[in-house]
Amino acid sequence: AIAVLERPPPPKDHETLPGEAEGSTITDQCSMALVESIPLHIKYKDNETFGIPLEQVWKHLLLIATSRVEVASFYWTLTGEDINVNSSSDIPGRDIFKEIQELPSRNVSVRVVSSVPTVKTNSTDLKILIQKGVKVRKVNFGRLTEGVLHSKFWIVDRKHVFIGSANMDWRALTQVKELGVVVYNCSSLASDLHKVFQSYWEMGQSNSSLPQPWPAKYDTNINKHHPLQVKEENSTSSLYIAVSFHLFFKKGSDHFVFPSFTVTEITAQCAWLWC
Repeated sequence: AIAVLERPPPPKDHETLPGEAEGSTITDQCSMALVESIPLHIKYKDNETFGIPLEQVWKHLLLIATSRVEVASFYWTLTGEDINVNSSSDIPGRDIFKEIQELPSRNVSVRVVSSVPTVKTNSTDLKILIQKGVKVRKVNFGRLTEGVLHSKFWIVDRKHVFIGSANMDWRALTQVKELGVVVYNCSSLASDLHKVFQSYWEMGQSNSSLPQPWPAKYDTNINKHHPLQVKEENSTSSLYIAVSFHLFFKKGSDHFVFPSFTVTEITAQCAWLWC
């Protein structure tokens, strides 16, 4: 899944903020922020500006979850022994893993989609989550079309969203530079991203096949030409979600046909998060 955020330049004194432009959809007041993780021992100047730490955002999303959490990730490895490493730098990953395991006991439904094949590790994360009551499905893109499930996103209570480059990997929290965006209280965006998650979920069944055409319930009117207008404080941002495989291309949505990989490009007015 790809989140594209287009933020217009600040208006001049005599200009008014963008209203409901033709071909756009206005949503509720959403709160949106860039998220990043910085590897340990990397030094920056004191006046550098940073995003919200990834660990902080993940923990906050788990804390505020009241009904459901849905996670898409290429693979899971939240503890060091998964790759035969003994390091205290996996503690944030262990903490996240523990909190996810505890969600079902709080009556919070958890669903996870992952890829098969995936990165080879000794990880038992998904087996442990299943034992704790988490529902897990694995999508074999190679059987259905080509490539792998490379999306990384969270949907919490169908109103909060995280999309970024980080897999469910302890190294994403302490060893690797990652970038993402968190959007709070944005049910329009969350509902649209849920259609992507649900398409993965359906394709994760052992006897699944790609529907031709996709059912109308997966249609969307939020896309590059009809973006979601997110109002926040004194600015309005345009936002839409796209999927990379053309066979997963739902009516109305955008798609990208290059191979699945992670790229992050930041400019003064636009942030593309390809996950």
